[in-house]
This record gives sequence, C-alpha cells and structure tokens, in this order.
Amino acid sequence: AGGGRPHEVNHFLLALAQEASRRLTEFTPQGLSNIAWTLATLSLLGPMESCAPARRFLREAMVAAAHGDELSSYAPQAVANLLWAAVRLEAPVAEQEEALGVVRAFGVAAAKDATLRMLDFSWRDLAGVSVALAHRSLRLPEALTFLTLLVGHAAACCSELTPQMMLNIAQSAVRVHVRPEKMQAMVDGIAAALACGRLHFNEVDQRQWMEVQAEFV
Repeated sequence: AGGGRPHEVNHFLLALAQEASRRLTEFTPQGLSNIAWTLATLSLLGPMESCAPARRFLREAMVAAAHGDELSSYAPQAVANLLWAAVRLEAPVAEQEEALGVVRAFGVAAAKDATLRMLDFSWRDLAGVSVALAHRSLRLPEALTFLTLLVGHAAACCSELTPQMMLNIAQSAVRVHVRPEKMQAMVDGIAAALACGRLHFNEVDQRQWMEVQAEFV
C-alpha cells in the first residue's frame, strides 16, 4: 500500500483511520471527508490486508453520511471529496459485494443531495461529483437525473467553467447515458467557444471532447 513512502507514514495514516473509526461521531463532516480524501489520494484503500483499517473507516463514514438527511449538513466540498474517495474503494473478494452496496447507497444519497443543492455547489465540486457518479461500478438512476439537470445548468454558464470542468461534466453525462438532446445546448456552447477562440483544448481535453462528440455523429 502507498508505495514510495516511508513505512512509518503509512503506519501512521492507517492508525489514524482506525482511531477515526472508533471516534467517528466526534469528527466534523469536513474532517471525515478530508481523511477519506487523503486515504484515497495516497492509495490506502486497496484490497490488501494492511489497508483494512482505511477501508473500514471509509465504509463507516459513508454509512453515517448517507443516514437520513445527514448529508444535507455537509459542505458541498465534503460531499464531493467523500464521493471521490468512495469510488476508489477496492475491497478484497470476500468484501466486494458488501462494499459495493455501501458505495452505491452513498452514491445515491450524494447524487440526490447534489441535485437538490446544485446551486450551492461550486463548478469544481459539481464536476468532481459528476466524474465520481459516472464511475463504471455505480450505474445509478439518480446519477442520470443529476447529470441531466447539470448539463442544462452548465449550458447556460459555459463562461464560468474551465475547459476541464466542462469536459468532465460532458464526458460524465455521456457515460451515464444522458440523452443527446438534453446535452445538445452544452455541446453547442463548447463548440461555439472553440470556434471563436475563447476556448483552447490540450491533448487530453481533445480526447475527452472526441468521446463527447461521438454521441452526436
């Protein structure tokens, strides 16, 4: 787990995850999401036995966040960061079914929350939620609802988004099968910005744009 770092660093982070599980209710939502984001970023959510404390913490954090309307008390960034970590959970075979169930339940709650509070979320957080909800393991109807509404919102605000945000949202919409006619206004806005030179894509951006455009051929 976490190759390239001193063993002591990983040991400390996994011990932190274990203690955080024990004292879950003492943490703020932002604290929980920050720990989850760190564990995911440092590749400590893998299927190895050594990562068990991190996986356990993330499962318990997701269950707590998805309970009732708890997620509505989370800052948008905390929702986005926790969801980003959630889709990076890699459980061992014996735990996969249970883990996927927890991730999907949290994904449903996060999609509903982001839909209801869309105007409270920054474009960066909306783009992050979009990418996470388009993860191949989820396939949630709630993700389709969220992204269908989001592409309409984004189409009216293209000038506020960076190229990467626009493309992440558009590509995620394609991957959850938002209907092309619902995406048309956003795709037209991107194409118009490109044509008049207001928008410039790098090589990675171009690949994402080609995936999006393929839906409109």
